[in-house]
Amino acid sequence: MDDLISYSGAGGQSLDVSALQALATRAEGIEQGLNETADTLRRQIDDLDWSGAARQGATTRADHEYQDVRKVADAYGRLGELSTKAYNDMSYAVSFLTATALQLMADGFTVDQDWTVHAPEGGDKERATNDTTSLKAQADQIGTAMEKWAPQIKAVIGELRQFAPTSAGNFTVDPTEITDLKSRGPGAGPPSLHEQLLAKYNVTPDPNGTVMFPADPDSAIGKLLSSMGIDPKEMTAGEADMLSRLNLHGVAAAYAIEELASDGGKEVFKGELRDGGVGDGHADAFRHAYWNAMLTKEFGEDWTKAFTTAHERIDDPAKTHASAEAMDLYNNEVGRRIAMQNPHASNTELYALVKKAVLDGQTVVVGPGPDNKLMYSNQVPLGYTGQTDKEPPAQGGHDPEGSPGKPKNGTYW
Repeated sequence: MDDLISYSGAGGQSLDVSALQALATRAEGIEQGLNETADTLRRQIDDLDWSGAARQGATTRADHEYQDVRKVADAYGRLGELSTKAYNDMSYAVSFLTATALQLMADGFTVDQDWTVHAPEGGDKERATNDTTSLKAQADQIGTAMEKWAPQIKAVIGELRQFAPTSAGNFTVDPTEITDLKSRGPGAGPPSLHEQLLAKYNVTPDPNGTVMFPADPDSAIGKLLSSMGIDPKEMTAGEADMLSRLNLHGVAAAYAIEELASDGGKEVFKGELRDGGVGDGHADAFRHAYWNAMLTKEFGEDWTKAFTTAHERIDDPAKTHASAEAMDLYNNEVGRRIAMQNPHASNTELYALVKKAVLDGQTVVVGPGPDNKLMYSNQVPLGYTGQTDKEPPAQGGHDPEGSPGKPKNGTYW
């Protein structure tokens, strides 16, 4: 695995795991090519105008060779899948480490090889301490991913070497071969990012449907919200139940945070092209991540996850679509992660961190038509995202496990 991660900078503070993507692409292409070759050869033998012992002998040999080639193709397929999973597990942490380290060094800080940050003379020592914690947490995540995937990748490569002659040498990644394989079209390979997100980030509708909150406009909560200029609104029953368990201060904080996130989403990319890129685009990705970051800071990660997931459990085909729901739930998770990694950040600092996450591709957006597939946010120019209003409704079925927990400030419960 060390051969697939490149380092640059005086202390190796800039990391690159794109070689894992290249390895996956190459392996998937080889798998596809081998399967097509095996199928072609088998058809050619079957179509021969032979009979008797000659045909039987040729067919038997072709069957053996077909099975052998398919074993090799299967191994390449597993190599591609493992490489993709390893890349997905490490790519965010690598981006975070590289971007944060480079920014720190640009600001006059120093970053050791073990990711310890040192403030310059008279500099912000608290920032150095906080960033040290964040950087080491991401480095630990990379280490965990390497421990998980490296043995599996090594085992598959070892299996492939057993199929190859000794003279074949080491298995290496050749950019020229990758370009050639790409020109032939994608292989079967592992699921795409879009497919992975749909499989993981759709939820079932709330079994109790939607309700108005607050149910009684003349209640204490109703009067509080009215004083804030907020009328009762429709939401999922689970969302309303969680709000009803907060005290007045908690309800006010939750609504204020939602308003801040909404206003931030309207302003964050205001100077950029926005046509077709608002509803399921970069501004929406920012809004969800910023909303979750601020809620996590105020209420804690577990409560925020349960609350914002409950928000998505709407049983209305006109309002919920599979890609949009997966996009929102994924970006919610990004926002919570940013807040947990920056526990002392102000809302203004969270705003900047979330904006950077969107521009760096840590969030996802709906790509342009006609496919409208989910893509990382740095893969689509601002304003050129697609929308999901014509897509089938969300299928659900992947609800989070566990209790929502109490807000971290006990006075809210």
